[in-house]
Amino acid sequence: MLIESLENKIINLLTTATITDVDTFVVQGIHDTLIDWDEYEEYPRIVVTCDGINPQTEQIGGACTREYIVNIFVLCYNEDKTACLLERNTILERIEETLRYNQRLDNLADNNNNESVYGSKIETVKLSKFGMNEDYTAVAWIQFMVFTDRKTPR
Repeated sequence: MLIESLENKIINLLTTATITDVDTFVVQGIHDTLIDWDEYEEYPRIVVTCDGINPQTEQIGGACTREYIVNIFVLCYNEDKTACLLERNTILERIEETLRYNQRLDNLADNNNNESVYGSKIETVKLSKFGMNEDYTAVAWIQFMVFTDRKTPR
């Protein structure tokens, strides 16, 4: 199904941008399931989860559009508040830049070539921080929209 291909493609892009091609604030893992914080040993972490599909109205020529909602979470933990926020913000910038440069996700298509990506955009970014006494957590939540054309049989 295309939704799993989308998750995998985004994870591969973010792996390069936040693990492979960097030497500071390196992400320790990228997952497709958001689990309990206690299950992670090292931070920062990224979680990519497809949250929903919105079918759109039929268009000329029999093609339909679909909108996929992908949530990307950045989870940071540090004993120093300033370092924690800097880490979160740096990783967030790398993610945003990667998504902007790959808006078509290499025109990712499903296995049957019935659906292909024609664009994407960052819909919302929300930030959070909490903690005290050398125990700080920072979170970024990116809502990423992916738009596809779906060929329908006549």
